Amino acid sequence: MPLVKLSYKEPLLATAKALMLSKELPAIVAKALSCSNPDGHLNPQDVEVEIHEIGKNDITSYDLHIVVEANDYPERSENLKERLRQIVRDVRVVILEGTTRVTIPCRGFVWVRLCPGSFSEIL
Repeated sequence: MPLVKLSYKEPLLATAKALMLSKELPAIVAKALSCSNPDGHLNPQDVEVEIHEIGKNDITSYDLHIVVEANDYPERSENLKERLRQIVRDVRVVILEGTTRVTIPCRGFVWVRLCPGSFSEIL
């Protein structure tokens, strides 16, 4: 179950745009990270998203942070750079939808971290 942490800085990325992006991220990440491993198939419902506004005391030169944490499977990691590029392309489409590049002068990044992990529901 991947976890996506979305952090954004107002006013360069409006809260409404960040919320719209957070609703699209489960499908974007599921499509990009799904793999042939028996445990690696993902649906949008499998992806959790946390969203936070970057505070005035945070130190960063970016206006948008997207950090994706997911289980590391050989089938997923063998072409991780292409999977990352797919997420970046899809995120750009959402961010630029209904606007021009000039009206959103923000800098952002996507960081996909694959690591061993295990998940279980509590109740």
